[in-house]
Amino acid sequence: MKRLADELSQIRECNSGSVDVIKVDIEGAELMALRGARALLSAEESPVIVMEVNPRALAFGGSDAGELLGLLASYGYDFFPVATYGQNTLNPWINGVAAKPAHRDRFPVLREWDLKPMDVARRAS
Repeated sequence: MKRLADELSQIRECNSGSVDVIKVDIEGAELMALRGARALLSAEESPVIVMEVNPRALAFGGSDAGELLGLLASYGYDFFPVATYGQNTLNPWINGVAAKPAHRDRFPVLREWDLKPMDVARRAS
């Protein structure tokens, strides 16, 4: 298994540029991957993150939605739910975008969205 930070570092070396967007969909291992990418996600030129928040998958991976969103918040990210699925089932999940306020300058489309960040205190689970 390779660390996300190592893979992204190799991409940077090949492209001589920055990583603008990452997609994270690893069925419950999101917290582990995002912890491993701390340097990248804490950087001034950090990427926007497109991801799924699936409480059941996170529990299988030993974490929960509140812990995941709390980690993102510690890096300066807000999580914006885009679509919610399975609301009346045993396994609801949310697809969304994690972004920092500064991303609105780098990605004008974010200024056009009328999305409200998820309250981390709600714990999203």
